[in-house]
Amino acid sequence: MSVKHESVEESRLIWSGVRSHLGQVLESTIKSADGGGESLYQHIQTRNVSLQIDTILSEIAGFKGPMTFDYRKSLLFWADTVGKKIFKMALLSGDVIEIYDGTSNDVSGIAADWVSGNIYWCDAAYDWIMISDYGGNYHRTVQSTGLDEPGDIVVDPARGKLYWSDWEKNPRIEYSNLMGGERSIFVGGYDDFGSPHGLAIDYVENRLYWSDVAHEAIFNIDLDDPGPNRDIIIVLQSSTLLFYPFHIDLDSNSTVMIGNVTKILEPISFSTGFSAPIGVVFYSITRQPSHNSSCLYDNGGCDHLCITDPIETACQCNHGHALGDDGVSCNEDNHLTPGDYILLADSSDISVMPVNVGDINDLSVSMLPIAHLYVTSMDYDHNQDMLYVYHPGNRGIWRTVLRDDEHFENVHQNVGDVGGIAIDWLASNLYWTDVDHSVIMISKLDGMFAITLVSTDIHKPRAIVVHPHQRYLIWSDIGMFPKIERTSLSGKERMSLVDFNILRPVAMALDYSNDILFWADETRGTIESITITGSARTVIDSSNSVRTIGGLAVFQDILIWTETDNLALEIIDFDSGQHKQRITTPDPPGPITVFANSRQQTAADERCQLTFPHGRMEEACDNSLGGVCRFVCENEFYAAHSGTVTCLTDAQWDMDVDDLCVFDIALDDFLLIVAKDGIHYIDLTSPEHDVLPLRDVQYPLGVEFDSHTDTLYWTDISLRAIAKTRLDGSQSEIIIDQDIMYPDGIAIDTENEMLYWADSEVDRIESASYDGSNRRPLVVYDMDEPRALILHQTQQVLYWSDWGKDPRIEACHVDGTNRRIIVQDDLGMPLGLAFDTLEEKLYWCDSSRHVIESCNLDGSGRQAVFDIAADSSCYGLVVTDTYVYWTDFISGAVHEINRHTHEDSNLVMEGFHMDSPKDVKRYTQLSILTTMSAEPTTDVTASNNTYLNISGDIRRFTYPSNSQSMTIIGVVVGIVALILVVGGVVLIFISFRKQSVLLKNCFGNNVTETELELEVPKPIYNEVEFEINRNGATRNPIYSENGSMSDPPDHVLIPVDSRDIQIVQTHI
Repeated sequence: MSVKHESVEESRLIWSGVRSHLGQVLESTIKSADGGGESLYQHIQTRNVSLQIDTILSEIAGFKGPMTFDYRKSLLFWADTVGKKIFKMALLSGDVIEIYDGTSNDVSGIAADWVSGNIYWCDAAYDWIMISDYGGNYHRTVQSTGLDEPGDIVVDPARGKLYWSDWEKNPRIEYSNLMGGERSIFVGGYDDFGSPHGLAIDYVENRLYWSDVAHEAIFNIDLDDPGPNRDIIIVLQSSTLLFYPFHIDLDSNSTVMIGNVTKILEPISFSTGFSAPIGVVFYSITRQPSHNSSCLYDNGGCDHLCITDPIETACQCNHGHALGDDGVSCNEDNHLTPGDYILLADSSDISVMPVNVGDINDLSVSMLPIAHLYVTSMDYDHNQDMLYVYHPGNRGIWRTVLRDDEHFENVHQNVGDVGGIAIDWLASNLYWTDVDHSVIMISKLDGMFAITLVSTDIHKPRAIVVHPHQRYLIWSDIGMFPKIERTSLSGKERMSLVDFNILRPVAMALDYSNDILFWADETRGTIESITITGSARTVIDSSNSVRTIGGLAVFQDILIWTETDNLALEIIDFDSGQHKQRITTPDPPGPITVFANSRQQTAADERCQLTFPHGRMEEACDNSLGGVCRFVCENEFYAAHSGTVTCLTDAQWDMDVDDLCVFDIALDDFLLIVAKDGIHYIDLTSPEHDVLPLRDVQYPLGVEFDSHTDTLYWTDISLRAIAKTRLDGSQSEIIIDQDIMYPDGIAIDTENEMLYWADSEVDRIESASYDGSNRRPLVVYDMDEPRALILHQTQQVLYWSDWGKDPRIEACHVDGTNRRIIVQDDLGMPLGLAFDTLEEKLYWCDSSRHVIESCNLDGSGRQAVFDIAADSSCYGLVVTDTYVYWTDFISGAVHEINRHTHEDSNLVMEGFHMDSPKDVKRYTQLSILTTMSAEPTTDVTASNNTYLNISGDIRRFTYPSNSQSMTIIGVVVGIVALILVVGGVVLIFISFRKQSVLLKNCFGNNVTETELELEVPKPIYNEVEFEINRNGATRNPIYSENGSMSDPPDHVLIPVDSRDIQIVQTHI
């Protein structure tokens, strides 16, 4: 029942409370008494002054809590902590209007800005401060971070300030401007400050009053004194244990009105008629001084909220909207989570829900799908507005910006069955559990530098969370020995948090403010908690039966979990133990998280990153300000610098960490293999097998490598593109991604810097320059499934296989002319092509006929070379003088067949997985080691990193000319340029008397009679004498008996009968 008041111009004391019996609310009422503080005081003391008490509102339902008012508009506002709403009452008409639906039951402060026409309230369950206009049309969050238990709130329009109390951890009174900016601690912030709650401002004397339950006192302080040594005045302090001041207010003479859980005092009491009076305000024009405000006229020109401070009028927008460039208009925000939201995934969608959904009475618009994707794990980086998910359909980790019209991009592919992912937002690292391989993995957020972090004594890792501020990584294991473990962020300092009375911990969540870990045990049917140090284990919720938990999330005092079998979302207040809401979902709910800035704070504890390109800091690294750490590099990389690094004030190390670790795989003789899980590297000189750390590779099919530019090129059917990168994953770039559907085989012309590729979807072969320019089609008709593509560098002829309905092998010039069929008969599925350039042969593997065959380059001389197993499927092929390499995309093997003994072995090491290997290429390095003068020069034909494709042999070795005089007294000036056979390794050794060139592995072991052309310019011949060493034995000089020649030829033919030749420069 509400009462209409004919006049509310007089000053009145208004208070709210409930009348209850045995814990049952019988009546919730708002009452008032005429007069100010002095008249009330007189009545209390003498009982001679008449005190008229009126009932303003009385209801059976609800719980009228803190109140505020606007005197000039005759409005009274209050928070209903049972109905979880904010109400407004027009005192003249008695009409009650709902302003906001969705507060918690812990709203203990509300204040009106009577100048701008807005109200503010503190919600201690959600730890935020909100603003709404008087009509309840627009609202938004003013403060949402750094609050523990916000209590009361007051407004000072003249100063443009908000003041609020926070009474739990680090008790204090803070202030900000009316928009929430320029926030700072006003008073308190130390241990013995007490427990501040009720606030009131004396706008005449400019003093702030507050009640303190801990000290059982009322204090005040000067608002105009900004100094740190301001005097805090004790206004009133109890000498008994019966004084618990809660809400307070002042009258026009600064008489303090006190709301207490049992009575209203100053310092003696009178009966309120309530079991528990709650809120108190002194309703008077003297409590709300008049100020000019442009918000009173056409809402200040603002679309939504208008706020006036002493300097200017500012506009703010409703939740879910953004302020336009004009500063007044509000447009719908394209952010999918504009504020604090629950992210919930089910079997088909990712949806958002208001984070206070557990307190909203109307749930009709609570779930809003934002992405149509099935995911089983997710986390986010709030600073980048980026959501990370695991999609089991393609076993990939993907990410997207949480804004309209953004698409998912792949971060990792073929990562196995991911049980959980976690984001370290301080160090920009991504962690995930791999159930298939029983490991914990880490990479940068963009997918770079993925490494295994934990791989021992782990069975089925499932949920994972990270605490960047405490520098802990925590995961659950649902294997044979279920447990929850904790390590440092670098995977060290491992310890068990829970390893008894635990069966299947499938979901976890962290309360970063209180350092508490929550987990859900499906089999035990419990939701439990424990501190991150392993103490205070507590059962939060339990069930008598097994329940399938899809996800668990925490926000402030709210705990949320999904029950997949029950199609339900459960929400409780774990601080009070109160069950808030059970929400039914249309589809089985899965993973859940709360997207909130308060969950990922950065400013207070920024640290230097623990991981960096190809390495990480060692265990027990102190990555805070001034910390000194050592670092380690990944297996394929070596430390370019020794010593330590120091964390500086800007959260940056004192050295460029991008350069700390340098790529260190051996490149003398190696294979590159394309597989579904990446591009693999196999060292043919040692048992080394790695997946190259390539960030943007998604589903490659073809690969090539240009040693002159240290650039790897690949075709990618997932990207529908041709891309390039360095072997260490840097300088990755998409070259061509337009009008390309299914790029397969690729070939490169290193001399002319040209790309060639086959597209088996549109059935054409094209070419382009290395940078993607000069693109042109070469073959566009009469093809069905073009696959392998190789280039004969010398002849400038392309060969390709077509395994379609009319299988064949064809060739054409690099400009597309002179197209011709090489092999057409008796072909099944020719997938791999390779050259034997020593014998000028073309090889191919036929996957359906299970055979490797060869022919001359014109198609003649066809013969079967090797039979392969019927249960194999050959895809990629490489031929050398001694070995044939081929990939089996069914078994995952890479075969090495000795051409002479037919011995067959698998190069994929035991325990190393390769998913459907396809294309394969072999490369070798010419390492040139030289001793030079103080100002060395490099001949363009001889770099320090020259590689030759092993698919071809070159019989001419060119010794470059040098017109400068050569002196060997302490300094040798010389440059050697080498173009050598495939597999060749040439070393130049400079001594005082001899410079030797070792031609390593020039030809096959069984080559007994051939010749090598040694081309030596005449100026060198005029000054240099040579001899040849074969297998350590010196042979005669190559030109004349006495070692001199006045008119040498342009080149000399050298008889070769072994693999190794050494040419020694004997005289200068």
